[in-house]
Amino acid sequence: MSTQLNHNPARRPALEKTRTLMQLPRTRRVWKIAGTGVLTLALTASLATWPWNRADLPQAEAQEEQVVETDGVADTEAEAIAEAEASGASVEVLNLRSELRDVVAEPDGSLIATEYAAPVRTMIGGVWADIDPTLVVSADGTIAPKATTVQMRFSAGGDQPLVTLANNGHTFTLDWAGDLPEPTVDGSSAIYAEVLPGVDLHLTALDGGFTHTLVVKSSEAAANAALQRIEWPVTLDGTAVETTPDGGVAMVDEGTLDAWLSADSPTMWDSSGVDEAVATVPYLAGTDLSDPVKAMQVAADFGRQAEVGISGSGSSIVLSPDTDLLNGAETVYPVYIDPVYRDEYRSAQAMVASKYPDESYWNWTGEQGVGYCVGLGSCEKKRLFYRVSSSFYQGKTVLSATFGATLYHNYYGEKTGDVADLYLMSSGISSSTDWNNQPSGSKVDSKATPEPSYTNCDYSSAHATEWDVTSELQNAAGNGTSTLTFGIRNASESDATKWMRFCHNGHLRVKYNTPPDTPIRSNLWTDPGAVCPSSVTADAYVNEWPTLFTRAYDDDNGDTNEWGSDTGSGVSEKLRVRWLLSNTSNQVIYTSGLSSSLTSGSKFQLPLASIDAVNSLPSGTTIKWQAIVYDGLSSSSLSPYCYFVYDNTKPSAPSVTSGDFTLGTTAAETADPMVGELGSITIATTETNVESFSYSFDEATPTSIPLAGAKSATGTFMPTTPGDHLLEVTATDAAGNSVAKTYSFLTSVPEPVGVWSLGDAAGSASVANGIGNNPGSVGSGVTLGGAGPKAGATVATFNGTTNAFIDTTTYSVASTGEGVSIAAWAKVTNLAKDGVVASVDGGLGEAGMILGYRSTSATTGQWVVSMPDMAMDAFTAWEVVGGQVTTTNQSQWVHLIGVWNDATSQMSLYINGARVGSALRQSTWWGDGTVQIGRANFGGAWGDNFSGAIADVRVFDRVVVAGEAEYLGWQLATRKGLWQFNNLASDGVSTAEFNGGLSAKLFGGAYLNFGPEYVEGIPVTTEPIPLVGAGDMILDGVNDYASVASPIVDTSRSFTISARVRLSTVTADKTMTVLSIPGTNSSAIEVVYEPKCGESQTPCWALRLRTGDSTDANGEPAVTLPPVENTEVDPVADTQGQWLTAVFDGTTGQARLYVGSSASDPLTAPFLSSWQAGGNLQIGRGFTGGSYGEYFSGAIDDVRGYAGVLHPSVIARLSLATNDDRPNI
Repeated sequence: MSTQLNHNPARRPALEKTRTLMQLPRTRRVWKIAGTGVLTLALTASLATWPWNRADLPQAEAQEEQVVETDGVADTEAEAIAEAEASGASVEVLNLRSELRDVVAEPDGSLIATEYAAPVRTMIGGVWADIDPTLVVSADGTIAPKATTVQMRFSAGGDQPLVTLANNGHTFTLDWAGDLPEPTVDGSSAIYAEVLPGVDLHLTALDGGFTHTLVVKSSEAAANAALQRIEWPVTLDGTAVETTPDGGVAMVDEGTLDAWLSADSPTMWDSSGVDEAVATVPYLAGTDLSDPVKAMQVAADFGRQAEVGISGSGSSIVLSPDTDLLNGAETVYPVYIDPVYRDEYRSAQAMVASKYPDESYWNWTGEQGVGYCVGLGSCEKKRLFYRVSSSFYQGKTVLSATFGATLYHNYYGEKTGDVADLYLMSSGISSSTDWNNQPSGSKVDSKATPEPSYTNCDYSSAHATEWDVTSELQNAAGNGTSTLTFGIRNASESDATKWMRFCHNGHLRVKYNTPPDTPIRSNLWTDPGAVCPSSVTADAYVNEWPTLFTRAYDDDNGDTNEWGSDTGSGVSEKLRVRWLLSNTSNQVIYTSGLSSSLTSGSKFQLPLASIDAVNSLPSGTTIKWQAIVYDGLSSSSLSPYCYFVYDNTKPSAPSVTSGDFTLGTTAAETADPMVGELGSITIATTETNVESFSYSFDEATPTSIPLAGAKSATGTFMPTTPGDHLLEVTATDAAGNSVAKTYSFLTSVPEPVGVWSLGDAAGSASVANGIGNNPGSVGSGVTLGGAGPKAGATVATFNGTTNAFIDTTTYSVASTGEGVSIAAWAKVTNLAKDGVVASVDGGLGEAGMILGYRSTSATTGQWVVSMPDMAMDAFTAWEVVGGQVTTTNQSQWVHLIGVWNDATSQMSLYINGARVGSALRQSTWWGDGTVQIGRANFGGAWGDNFSGAIADVRVFDRVVVAGEAEYLGWQLATRKGLWQFNNLASDGVSTAEFNGGLSAKLFGGAYLNFGPEYVEGIPVTTEPIPLVGAGDMILDGVNDYASVASPIVDTSRSFTISARVRLSTVTADKTMTVLSIPGTNSSAIEVVYEPKCGESQTPCWALRLRTGDSTDANGEPAVTLPPVENTEVDPVADTQGQWLTAVFDGTTGQARLYVGSSASDPLTAPFLSSWQAGGNLQIGRGFTGGSYGEYFSGAIDDVRGYAGVLHPSVIARLSLATNDDRPNI
């Protein structure tokens, strides 16, 4: 008999694909590992090239419960919660830190987020720095602020431009028409003396912009004709100038036409009220008016004001001062002419003044007045407004919230306890907000003000007024409101002695918690009784008062990978449950107290037989019940109603026993290692007239068993997921009466029976079995120490000769008459030769199962799983073949799994985690021989020795189920590409892939940005700070993009694509695409910026999936799924950008979009018709209806593609704003 696998094709049965008939459990929640200690997570460098297995995943290392030290920061929310609980101290969540927000975890499990109305930090060279506009004169003479959200350089005098400002790929240069003197630097200001006779120019750096103020010191200076029309030359790059409706100018992005820098309607003021103010206002007493900065500040409050005309073009901005104020007889000098240029943010502040009802004071800095002042120039009434983001709190439970601002001064300059009122405004604010069109609102709180800070606007709890806005934030969280606008008013707007000044540092401080999950029907049942009937059905009847059961979950601390690796914080949430019982008239019968505390994922119970308010009800009573879950800080929503009818005339429920499953009706549970194993149950009854049983696992379609006079029957079940399961059994009598009973049980994943990594040292005579004492002897045709698929690991190489094998000696490792599976990594060197990767020998002359390679020509072949039809002298073999190996892909490692399912008589072949084929095994025999690697037994002779490399051989005495196969070989992410945009290739138009793969080619005007030059740690040139590493790519939103000559990932299967991005403007009003993978007519996937999302119609990041490549009559995609929108995190144009990760799980059909570490809600229904798009990866544009468009305006960096689902813990780490390229992930 031939010793080759390529038997006569005529003797092989046709491959027959069948549907599994056994009961399969529903998709399960992941099972969380319970523990009380801290779990330490460690990422390994192997994630770059090797799908995760249990050794490679972040490992959970349990420790005894103890108080631990903390440095006050942790990378992720889950880790911060764990560290705070363990240390008893607050811990900041680094991957939620931004220019406008910080979040800290508290020891009680809550989190406190602070939203700022103005930036408090910025990213410089990959490191966070507190905002500090103090000017520094570097050794080379450059003048620049220490840390602001934009890059600025001030003139050192001479013909240098007055100021050059850059942000997100835009550059704006403002100049003075003539040479400038060398400035005097004072704090954040540079003072250029006598730019005109009697006129100084003050240039001041702000946190995100600058102001330039002309100080006209006398009437003689004011008479200079040059002040009638002041022209400031400008130079623009990537920018156009527009005049705004409110009388200002804006620098707009050429791609989006949205503003990135603006100067609101400028104002001018004189010093007419200064002397009187210093003499009469207590807090100004002793002010040194010889200090020009202090004199200017007092004049801004108490002098007479007027608007300044402004116009702009591509070459200049022109200011036209009010001549009446500039040259008036009542004018008191100095006169100040002051436009303010600021970058754009979603957060903002405004001031309105009744004295100047048409004047806007938008995004003011420093401090501004609130209340009434009389008889002093510009006074009368002033009010303040602050806009802050609230989208972050959607889906969270707001426990408390305050809005606060620092009190800078009051009338007396001391602690007076004067009252300030806070209002919630009914509409927002804008650069057009003035006294005449200020938003209306309702007062939400009043607070006595503290002692003023007097000298600065740094935040201090001793000087901050904090108003309670808890109900306002709770409403915003529940309604999905993206921003809130608060207003501060003086409680007395008619008493000048109550005058006060608040800083621009408004902040919203929110204590929140993610509530427990609302219990779903599959986690609610009774004993006796059924799984949560939604109405009075046949199985809703019970003949005794049942016990109510609820399984409760809270995902605050991360998920657990269901195939065996914990990825959460290690602090298992403590939960409690309350039950509510009502009658059919909705009258409450009983409300329980809170249960005792158990960990998330536990089973909670309420025995009704011991409750007098319930057990006294008569037979025939119908009850509907609900459950609600508490975590100590907040609660879930009420569960849906479940029904049961107490009827003591009904027969007793059947009982169930099992030697395989620990069937529980009490809270305590033990997980049985039964995933992939066929287990049995025995159903029995003591009733005499029961005609049939039915049973259902995990709400699958019930299986009915006629009894024909018997009183017991058996059923089978093979769990395909670990975790919790429910078994519902029903007995039905001759009259049609039914009674049900529900059991719960847990399962876990059994370990393999053999694991040979083949990573043993070169020259070893044997290879170790990682879980037992069954090593393998190495034949002389095998070389250990070859390069493997895992970075840094070694494998075995087989030369294809008769000595190319590894022989183990232990028999009965896995019987091929029951469920059995073989898994391994392999690649072929000789395509013309059949080869066995691994086999389980039958022990009598034939191999029981063979996993290997089948040559179809000298240059092609396929993978195969084969099982001979007989134990000796086999006539044929039952086989499944799949995949295609050619000269172009033979160097790629492939993960193979061959499976025999004894419950369905089905053989399956998995390649890289996906099942590629299945067939019936039509004859079964029991083989219990040894495991052979690299060869198999054919008719009593060894043959088909492998030519190639093999790694990580695993043998299972059970079925490897589909989810586990995905986990082992495909679902877990293998990086397929990383483009860092750090270097431009020699062709000048492309940038390399990190591992030498396909380059990304730049088109249009796309260019690589390598950042500014630094002097003494301060950026002194105007190039944008790269998002990650040494460079990023800048796109104009018109026709710029990059492309890779491959889709990179297979969109029909599990994949992940990600990038760090920064919008060029914060309020773009057009859709823009970050990443897309096109087909012929449309993209299979697109990651986009959408200007209108959700009910609030506010901007968001979104994921678009399409069900096919066809188009309708109008050329539009035939079917586009509802977009996956992440409305929790607002799109921003902050320096550090935002990390976007799109994840598609081909096994479950689910997709999510992560912004940072915050995941969107999943699809409303599984997407099970994914398709493979063959077009090139597009970076910065989309593809719809056969046309490219939706070009992105901004910066893109660190583009990544992974085969499989990138782990949430890895996404969380990639989301950290850092200058590290992290090529190891």
